Amino acid sequence: MKKSSKKSSLPYLLLAGAGAAYFIRQLLHVSLTRHTVESEKIPAAFDGYKVLHLSDLHNNRLLCRDDRLLERIKRLSPDIIVFTGDIIDSLIPQIELASDFASKLTKICDVYYAPGNHEARIAQRDILFRQLKNAGVKMLFDSREEIEKGGDIITVTGLMDPKFERGSIIRKTHDNMHITLKLRELSPIDETKYNILLSHKPEHFSIYANYHYDLIMSGHAHGGQWRFPFFGAVFSPGQGLFPAYTSGMYTTRDSTLIVSRGLGNTKLPLRINNPFELVLVTLKKTEPV
Repeated sequence: MKKSSKKSSLPYLLLAGAGAAYFIRQLLHVSLTRHTVESEKIPAAFDGYKVLHLSDLHNNRLLCRDDRLLERIKRLSPDIIVFTGDIIDSLIPQIELASDFASKLTKICDVYYAPGNHEARIAQRDILFRQLKNAGVKMLFDSREEIEKGGDIITVTGLMDPKFERGSIIRKTHDNMHITLKLRELSPIDETKYNILLSHKPEHFSIYANYHYDLIMSGHAHGGQWRFPFFGAVFSPGQGLFPAYTSGMYTTRDSTLIVSRGLGNTKLPLRINNPFELVLVTLKKTEPV
């Protein structure tokens, strides 16, 4: 009788073990997604230029202290790294952990950073920003920089999250107004150049495109947290159920949006079918038709 009981419980134990292994993998595995973005506006010197997109680290202690991740990033040989916000988590803002990770990234190549909503929530954000700047991070706070290579130039612009100006919880309409005003202040862009925009929240894609940015990079959605076949992403802050922009590449008119699934979690730590992500974007020049 006892032997029969052990045999009958074995499938459940195996299933529980497989489930535990799956969820542990979701907490540790970092996938690599490669995108190629083509445009005749990309200068010849930037043909093949590699941009590594990181987002939503949220003080992920395991990844911040994982030298294997840094070695993996080095092997990708990015020309620049862009970070689209939430390098810390406002629930437990570990500034030293985030700034130490950033300092290791700046030893690989130039790092450009636009802050997210979690940075806006913490009282110590000035300390965080000072430490990131001291680590060599290029801070894009509603500002633009030119990147020069071989005599050619592209631009990279970074927006601060609307919560920096509005404070507490903001309705989406107010977010839209804020983003529009900031992009208007930064206008006009030189449309003869190739222009990249870093902005934490992807749900404003149509507004970004109105201002003629060629490539927009965002995070915030955490890949929709849970992803299922046929249904896709389940939920994203700012977009709600079955969000439109959570992972991958989207296009509208002459603008391309690339959304990172991020490198960490916040209030909801459990991901399903949605591993952490490095995003490597390669620029490819095309000839005019």
